Amino acid sequence: MVPPSPLICFRDGSLFGPEGSGSIDRMHIAQVGYDYLPDDNYNLAHTFSKEGDKFGYLYDFGDKWFHDIEVEHICSPEESNGEVVIIDGEGMCPGENMDGSWKYVENTKILNDGTPSEKLAKKREILQSPNYNDYKKSASQFNHKSFDLPLAISRLSAALGSSASVSSGAKVYHMPIMSGAEEIARGMHVKRGQKVEQKWDEENGGFWQETTSSTRDRRAEAVCAACGNSAGMQLKACSGCKQVLYCSRQHQYEHWKNGHKQQCSRKFSDKEKSAGSK
Repeated sequence: MVPPSPLICFRDGSLFGPEGSGSIDRMHIAQVGYDYLPDDNYNLAHTFSKEGDKFGYLYDFGDKWFHDIEVEHICSPEESNGEVVIIDGEGMCPGENMDGSWKYVENTKILNDGTPSEKLAKKREILQSPNYNDYKKSASQFNHKSFDLPLAISRLSAALGSSASVSSGAKVYHMPIMSGAEEIARGMHVKRGQKVEQKWDEENGGFWQETTSSTRDRRAEAVCAACGNSAGMQLKACSGCKQVLYCSRQHQYEHWKNGHKQQCSRKFSDKEKSAGSK
């Protein structure tokens, strides 16, 4: 008689990712999953219902920066205002495209224990990465152990005030193999309301390319440009540029003072010029 086998339950968690992504990282998708639910159809509230729930976030399929995230507290609708807020952090971000998490230990060792010249050289290398284009301090002032809260807040503000990313036109680096290649790349996969932006890398001879949207986000996926509140149909558009949305007059006023006045004026004048030329 064969003894009964114990029952074993195997569960495979759900994976969420951008639908129709044109990112170069998709070449590594076989190593990080096999199928993804479209992430723009779900909010965190759809998948995590109680405190203590955990999930993982993977940034960059190639460099593989894994994050373990735990839901610590869920506010009631009465006490929550829906704002996206950075409370605190630890350390500076690793440099983009510097061989990922497996090289980070080596880079950190140099920053901690290297000679002064080695430390400075490594800091300069990090600050040349694409994710430090907006870093205004010198290499000697860079401290990988400190967290720059004002910089993080300014980056969050810029992200909330911008249009949603175009999945099919993710930022990629091109190295032209023939004259005029940038114009060929510029005209590919562009839909109405989209444009291709290119930035040349004079030192290496290539260029960065990204498709951006000039149209307003759908209300189902839009957020308040000032606070990140996803209030859905309650969001109201800026009366000038018609591009950004707000959850309240107070947040529109604050965002106007903090920089949207200049952005809106340019967009509004561009629209007037375009209308006048027709």
